[in-house]
Amino acid sequence: MRISSRILATFVLSGLVLSTPLLLAEDKTDEQEANATEVNVGDGALKVTVPAGWSKIKPTNNIIEAEFKIAAVEGDDDSGRLTMMAASGGAKANIDRWYGQFKQADGSSTKDAAKVSEMDVNDLKVHVVDIKGDYTPPFSAKGKSENYRMLAAIIEVGKGEIYLKLIGPAKTIGENEKKFKEMVESVKAGK
Repeated sequence: MRISSRILATFVLSGLVLSTPLLLAEDKTDEQEANATEVNVGDGALKVTVPAGWSKIKPTNNIIEAEFKIAAVEGDDDSGRLTMMAASGGAKANIDRWYGQFKQADGSSTKDAAKVSEMDVNDLKVHVVDIKGDYTPPFSAKGKSENYRMLAAIIEVGKGEIYLKLIGPAKTIGENEKKFKEMVESVKAGK
């Protein structure tokens, strides 16, 4: 078991002193990273099973409900990032906005290069988006990242949508495409 830090907690019960190591919230064990994680999104409107090996991290902003880091594959400098959040605005408007975040090296249309499809999963309508190109994230000082890829699923629940977005270097995302598809196929309505 790998533990980044420990606290030794001591309890006194009926004159007996018991000591036990406690894991801090940010600590992860190999066993925890090896298991899939079920996440509730949108105040419990959706349940999603996140693949084993994707590490839960603190969301980068308060709009994101859950965030996971996907380890970079050999040859990639950046890791992948999965975000989950409830939002509105409709699938088409958000997909159109995502097109604007990607540029094609040959100058062609990102909309024409992207793949967009729909599917039903456990009685939920899901829009699936696959976009490749040079990526410029909104509200970021980092600037353009070349040869990136985004796999996204927009799941219609009630009067809104839940957004699952996996983004990172194209090679890293490609190596995790099957896991992303399995995750999307795991979605089910919550409460």
